[in-house]
Amino acid sequence: MVKDNTAVAKKEQAAGTQKKHHFHLYHVKPLPMAYWRLLLVAFIFCMATYSGAFMILRGEEVARIATVGPAVMIAQNTMAMLVAYPLGRLFDRFDHRYLLAIGFSVVLFANTLFAFATSFTMILAGAAFWGMQMGINQSLLTAKVSLTTSESNRGTAFGIYYITAGSAIFLANAIVGNLAKEFGLQNAFYYSSGMAILAICMLPMLKSK
Repeated sequence: MVKDNTAVAKKEQAAGTQKKHHFHLYHVKPLPMAYWRLLLVAFIFCMATYSGAFMILRGEEVARIATVGPAVMIAQNTMAMLVAYPLGRLFDRFDHRYLLAIGFSVVLFANTLFAFATSFTMILAGAAFWGMQMGINQSLLTAKVSLTTSESNRGTAFGIYYITAGSAIFLANAIVGNLAKEFGLQNAFYYSSGMAILAICMLPMLKSK
């Protein structure tokens, strides 16, 4: 009998554990308004981003050399790596909205270089700025998700965030691709800058810390 009771208790415990992992709407309700405002800003900003493939295509238009792709990726990822630690230090000391404004503004510099590039050097500079914005904005936005939510619903918050960001990036790449096809890559970079400016204008919605 003892063995039977133990087996029944284990089954009930396992069933209870499985139920806890089911997603329900009440998991979303406790998320604060500050989180949803952050999610909106993140969605608009992600609509300004695009694949590195467009940078490489622009580089091939300007430079017409075989090493454009690897060089662009190296410049981008190296700069993203270099800004990581300094950004963490700044994040602990300054208003996060100002840091995000700087990060979003870097997108404008990158797009300007890509749009008006006349040399391989300008393409590499644009890729470096793009890597900088990746290092700044991806880190800041995910950190803000953590700060605006409690430990009990943080997993749900990150799940919704990544679904939202991924959907926005997918849409942005589709838009950039169609703009590049119909009007040229230069106009696609203008679109990205416009969305980045809109995201900057929305930053006052967020909490300062």
